[in-house]
Amino acid sequence: METKTIKKRWQAELPDFFKKVKTFAITIGGSATAVWVINQSMSLQLHEMVLDVCKYTIAFCAAVGLTAQLTVKNPQNL
Repeated sequence: METKTIKKRWQAELPDFFKKVKTFAITIGGSATAVWVINQSMSLQLHEMVLDVCKYTIAFCAAVGLTAQLTVKNPQNL
């Protein structure tokens, strides 16, 4: 995808469904990031499986959120 197209898509209005998807991804990803950071800063020694779930959740939410952000309402206007 061309850089100009990505910039236009980033600034374009999102469909309502993808606004909700983006908000959901930010909420869940932010929560997983908070658990990860608090564990590191306070040395909570959480179980490794919990931290693995947090890592994958953060990566998944970042991918979903970025994909939702690049979705446009009317792609013919690009």
